[in-house]
Amino acid sequence: DELVDLLNARRFVPCGGMKPSSFGWVSPIGKGEDAPLVHEVSGCYLLCARKEEKVIPSSALNEAVMEKIDKIESIEERRVRGKERKSIKENTLAELLPRALAKSKQVLGYISPKDNLLIIRGRTFHQLHSRFSWQLSCCTTAGATKASGCFLKLVNASQTTR
Repeated sequence: DELVDLLNARRFVPCGGMKPSSFGWVSPIGKGEDAPLVHEVSGCYLLCARKEEKVIPSSALNEAVMEKIDKIESIEERRVRGKERKSIKENTLAELLPRALAKSKQVLGYISPKDNLLIIRGRTFHQLHSRFSWQLSCCTTAGATKASGCFLKLVNASQTTR
């Protein structure tokens, strides 16, 4: 099936090492490597996208950067400025990233080919558009979006059963 092949090509892989975020497809039902990425019922296809981001609190990053800057300023008896400060911040971020915790979000959706619908469960259009903009070329019209001949209908997560 063409849809399965497309999703398999973008299967979710967790963030690792220096990778700050990851996006891909996971099984909407079940877990594990063999779980299907598409669940078909009555001609509709259930899908699930997952986004994972490593989280480093800005306060922790700033504190680590200031410690390094203070150390350089006291040892070398000079001020750390501009480009060097930016470089220290980038290096500190690179050091902290492999140890950062990852937070993830999943977004469920289904495709109804006979109705020309792509329905995605989410809180706001902005959230969904930012996650799927690489796939959908969209223009908004009163809560629905026409994308490649298919209508995108938003389903508010607070109004659905969990």
